[in-house]
Parts: sequence; C-alpha cells; structure tokens
Amino acid sequence: MEPGPEEMITPTGQIVKKEEWEQQQKTVSQSLKNQPPASDNIRTIDITGTDQMKFVVDKEGERIDAGDAIKTFNDKSYPMLNHIQAKPGEQLRIRLRTLSQLKPEMMAHNWVLLDQRVDAQGFVNAANRENDYIPPGKEENIIANTGLAGDGETVEVTFTAPENPGRYEFLCSFMAHFAAGMRGQLIVQS
Repeated sequence: MEPGPEEMITPTGQIVKKEEWEQQQKTVSQSLKNQPPASDNIRTIDITGTDQMKFVVDKEGERIDAGDAIKTFNDKSYPMLNHIQAKPGEQLRIRLRTLSQLKPEMMAHNWVLLDQRVDAQGFVNAANRENDYIPPGKEENIIANTGLAGDGETVEVTFTAPENPGRYEFLCSFMAHFAAGMRGQLIVQS
C-alpha cells in the first residue's frame, strides 16, 4: 500500500498523515527540551546517526573512542564512534539523533546493545520493518535499545552497564546498516 499525497510512511512502516506525524515529532522534541538536566550520576552520551550509516559523535570525549572523521551533507565533519568505555554498574544514557536528507522510511537509526556472545549478524538478519527492526524472540539478547529515529528526531535510552567486564556490541538494526559498519563496542572494565 502506497501513502496518499498527504500521508507518509514512518520509520516503523506505518502510513500516517504528514501533519499528524509532524505534530507528534514536535511534541517529542519539546518534551525532550523540557526535561530536567541529566542527573549527575547518569553519564549521557550524545550520538548522531548519519546517511553514511555510521554512528558519529561531535567530538571524542572522556571514555569515548572515535576514529576517522566523515563529512555529512551539512558539510560538517564528525568523528566515527568506535567504543564507549564504562564501569560495571555505571548508569548510562544514550541519546541518538538522526541527521539525514532521506525520508524516514528510507533512513532511520536505532541503537541496540547486545549481550555478550550474541550473534550480531544473526540478530540483524532476523530484523525487519514489520518488527521495528527488533527480531521477535530475541528481546532477551538485548541489554538496552532505543526506538527508531528519522531525520531531526532524537531517541534515548537509560540503562545500567553490565556488571560483568567485557566487550558488548552495539549496532543499528535498520536494514543494511550493520553490514555498512554502523556498530561499535561498549567496553566494560573497572
């Protein structure tokens, strides 16, 4: 089914009226702006998802390992996010925004943190639009995840880093993004 002239397809594949979607996004954006400042005991990490299917950060920061910079359509360069370091039991907030020139049904991002020893490729292979890119029956493999965000949208998740030291893979499960390199690791160490 194709959307009508006043409709659009959301990142989750639903057909909605454009006006309703825009109003919903304004409401979400406003509610994020009206939130009180992050508590001192929750570390907030701001990440951007790009059209190049990469997680980027504004700059490398404390316990954030970033790699080569990529240039986005707005002519700004951002370092690619490789690793996030955390202490066992540390409270983390991941705030993901999407920067895109494409329609949300073609380019949206999420942030999914998988438990250790989860086959990430198998996980993303089972993800599709019908299940919001979170495979049914695989929820127990997820430590934390955001919803999908299209251009200009911001989603976030707050969680506790695992108590077990080690490497935990994070990724975007939207179609083909994992294969394009939209992934990294949460490294938990004392």
